[in-house]
Amino acid sequence: MMLVIPESVLLARLVDFDQTGHTGQGTQALMTLSVLEHNLDEAQLRRMAKVERVHDMLAAARALLACPEQPTLTDALLRELRERVHAARYPAT
Repeated sequence: MMLVIPESVLLARLVDFDQTGHTGQGTQALMTLSVLEHNLDEAQLRRMAKVERVHDMLAAARALLACPEQPTLTDALLRELRERVHAARYPAT
């Protein structure tokens, strides 16, 4: 029997969104984070995000969810989020 932990599901969606830009995966990651935020093992999640090199994407997703006006998750918003994270991660030389 294999047990899948919620942190693993969240990180899989976040990694896929980060690497491919598929906004469906980004939406799933943000919705999972929103619903399970208080039930996640924070230490495990941070460790996994660091290993997968998406700790910055996780931080950006949390910042988006913390916005008081709670913006609607559109493809354009998700693409902008990804572009912002990638611009900070890979500055132009």
